Amino acid sequence: MRGHQALTLGTIVAVAALLRLPFLASFPDVQNDEGLWTNSTKNVLLFGDWFLDERAHLFLSPVFHLLSLPAFWLFGPSIESARLVNALAGVGAVALLYLLAFRLTGDRRVATLGAILLAVDPWAVAHSRQALTESVLLFCVLLAGVLLVSDRRRLWLAGVAFALAILTKLSAGAMGIALGGYLLLRTRDEGGRSLTLTQRAVDGAVFGVVALGVAGLGYWLMSQIDPERFLAVFQRELGAEHLVDGAPGASPPGRVGLDPVLAGRSALEVLRFNPFLIVLGSVGAAVAWATRARGRLLLILWTVVGLGFPLTQVYQPLRYFFPAVPALVILVAILVSQFPKMSPPRSGTRILGATLIVVLGFNLAYVGMNVVANWGNRAKVVEHWARSHAAEDAIFLAATHFATNLPGRAYAYDIIAGTPNDLIQAVRDKDIDYVVWSHDEWSADLQDLLEARYTEVQRWDFGGVYQVRP
Repeated sequence: MRGHQALTLGTIVAVAALLRLPFLASFPDVQNDEGLWTNSTKNVLLFGDWFLDERAHLFLSPVFHLLSLPAFWLFGPSIESARLVNALAGVGAVALLYLLAFRLTGDRRVATLGAILLAVDPWAVAHSRQALTESVLLFCVLLAGVLLVSDRRRLWLAGVAFALAILTKLSAGAMGIALGGYLLLRTRDEGGRSLTLTQRAVDGAVFGVVALGVAGLGYWLMSQIDPERFLAVFQRELGAEHLVDGAPGASPPGRVGLDPVLAGRSALEVLRFNPFLIVLGSVGAAVAWATRARGRLLLILWTVVGLGFPLTQVYQPLRYFFPAVPALVILVAILVSQFPKMSPPRSGTRILGATLIVVLGFNLAYVGMNVVANWGNRAKVVEHWARSHAAEDAIFLAATHFATNLPGRAYAYDIIAGTPNDLIQAVRDKDIDYVVWSHDEWSADLQDLLEARYTEVQRWDFGGVYQVRP
């Protein structure tokens, strides 16, 4: 990489870091699922037990938990510490996208535009600032993509990188359809040499066998920690009973389910969240195909799988569509890079500049409005109250997204105290001193029980604290 190109990429990465690293404790406000992915790391660090409150998310994402462990050790157990892992992964993803785009298309302008777009994309910025698994997952998939399009001799390394993505989240395996499909359908290698069907099949086999073999070995090693718990957590996740409403006694629906109404709503939500990316990316796909742009096969496969696979699930949160973002931003970059080729060239350059100003302005404005709307951290508020009012050895039963930040022993309620009877039992068995509840998670019957049995000592607009014993 030449000096000015390195300087350009360094500047883009610095902008990405500026949007991802500062004020991780304050933006965005903590959400429920951030507790699911961080409680266990705190518990093993402080108490030597990954499964202190019966949570087994270690098995669902061993890579994320192992990456967050040194962050917790260095900076203390908190959702902010876990967010740092994702923020760094998000910054690294920008650099990897530049490499992927350049090696796919051979066009430095496309690579630069793609990196700029990912650096300021509100979707990417948001996920890089949350203690969820998607940012690390995307980093690993991008790393696999970069290795996969670099050199056939590195396909085994691409398989290892993709195995890390699967070990970050099992659903990442769907992106293997795009990467593996590309290896099987491409007709030339990275050097432009023709590939026979046998060579393509061998390439696909090397990538797939290594990826599945390493991921399988990783999950097998995890299962040896506690085979029964390992099996139970995957049965629960694949059964998906906790993700959808069902009649009592109904058979588990499973993860896969085609629901046109749900799919339509999800597609609208994705379009509303980032209209420029979806619309311009779709046009970019058409332009890439019509102009026979290099790399179009992988980019279109990546987009179709990234946006299509979540629509086959019974649960379709916005973050499930996030893996499609890299391909979309490169397709947008391919589209806008065509403008200077227009006649007259000066008009095309002006159109390129105007388009970038509009897209970047929209994205930065969206990020800014998101900061204003979601500034604050309820977990920090609860932590401050606990450190100021509770004894150092106090034991808490808490809403999931508060347990990680609470000092000392704090049990997340959802698995061990999800019903009134379970709550009473947990308070007694765990010697609970305080129960910290949240409107976001706690049902009305649990709140009624708290009100009837215990003494309220603190109330916020988002929840409160009940003291179990004086």
